[in-house]
Amino acid sequence: MSFTLKPGKYIITSVLSNNGIGRYSREDMSLLPKNIYHLTSDQKPAVWDVNMSGDGYILTANGPGRSGHAACIDDKLFAVLLDFPAPDRWRIIPSGSDGPGCYVIAQTTGRSGWVVEGNADDLTQIVLKPLLMTPSEPPHYPPFQVFKFTRVDRA
Repeated sequence: MSFTLKPGKYIITSVLSNNGIGRYSREDMSLLPKNIYHLTSDQKPAVWDVNMSGDGYILTANGPGRSGHAACIDDKLFAVLLDFPAPDRWRIIPSGSDGPGCYVIAQTTGRSGWVVEGNADDLTQIVLKPLLMTPSEPPHYPPFQVFKFTRVDRA
């Protein structure tokens, strides 16, 4: 199955809860990396810039200040507002059994991917853990590691 995600602007939501993934609306104004959260249902989801780069995608989280590229730091997901560390590249893999627009987001350099931990309506930081899947075709992934991409920049 080859459903390539086209570059553009997207809202990313968790299949587990249908809640948005993004930066918290109230964060400090420093240039330190900002946490990327599984937001609560009352939080407005972020708009993400999705761009192809080499063997993967660069995902940029828009927030209350500067935009920042998604990067893994100590197995947690952050928006990095400066040029260092360099943007992580991500594989965006169709989940197969969750419907159109549903993907697993994995590192291009390993077997870990984005995971929502906690209850469906908790504000929790996205973590990176080894991805779980069934040995079926197409593989089935648990809902806490599947994300829906909804395009928002089409005319």
